[in-house]
Amino acid sequence: MVAVTKLAHVFPTELCLTFQRSQIDTASSGHFVSDISIQGLTFSTFSKNRGNACVLIREPNDMIPMPAEVVHIIEILEEGTSKTYLAVRRLEPVALHHDPFSRYPALRTRLWKRRLSDLDVVVPSQILSHCARLPIRIGQEKYFAVLSLCRGLDCSYIHNILVVW
Repeated sequence: MVAVTKLAHVFPTELCLTFQRSQIDTASSGHFVSDISIQGLTFSTFSKNRGNACVLIREPNDMIPMPAEVVHIIEILEEGTSKTYLAVRRLEPVALHHDPFSRYPALRTRLWKRRLSDLDVVVPSQILSHCARLPIRIGQEKYFAVLSLCRGLDCSYIHNILVVW
């Protein structure tokens, strides 16, 4: 039997800066993994599975779940404890006077810009659900219609804010 050990990889500069910006004091190396299971659902990096990388995340003081794309999943050993972080790029909110989906809260859909934000770090407990992104155009502007695919995580949180969405 051969023992397999994971080698730690040095983080790219952008990821190190992201940890610093998020005020997370951590090592500059860790293990990159391609997927993670959260409450029985699999979430993956965008390079492995685009569908499983589209997520809704909960911000600590925000009522509206933010759609994001998982870029990296990182495991770091700190003081004998393994910690997991997800490096994500959020979709940017749209400043429309009227979101055409706002009249249909049962669809759990909202428009977002197609542009992705800078890399940011979240913890697994901030992941609410998968989401789907449908590219659409209104006039000359391009958007994503983002649909919640909540089905087993903290869906009550999403369903309670549908009116806000």
